Amino acid sequence: MNHKSNKRFLALFLFLPLFGKATPDISLEVYRYQSDATSYIEVSLYVVGSTLLCDSMKMGEYGITYLVMVRNEQQEVVAGNRYRLTAMGCPPKDIMDVKRFSVPSGRYTVELEAVDVTDTSGSVSMEVPVEIPEDVSS
Repeated sequence: MNHKSNKRFLALFLFLPLFGKATPDISLEVYRYQSDATSYIEVSLYVVGSTLLCDSMKMGEYGITYLVMVRNEQQEVVAGNRYRLTAMGCPPKDIMDVKRFSVPSGRYTVELEAVDVTDTSGSVSMEVPVEIPEDVSS
């Protein structure tokens, strides 16, 4: 490699991350619970802070905006909502959230769509199947 090629490679190496899409690293877990009186699912999110951008102009705000939808076997949305999970301070730290949805026994798909609140150029989508069996105690 000659001197000109080294400079081009260095410039490409330094500026390439600026053109990539930022996507948060998110872990999604779905837990089911059932008692005599009710059944529900808990949706747990864990977001790796180092994958989020920190907005120093907004007092170091970082986080995600996300949508959770619970669909039944007929693909109807039976539960869900849109949420904003943020924290303050740079560099970003890992953040967690848990949401609970009451649903009767049956088969469901929990869908998640999330985006970084500071950099909306990349998004994360996930689906997790879950089944709440018929109550066998009655």
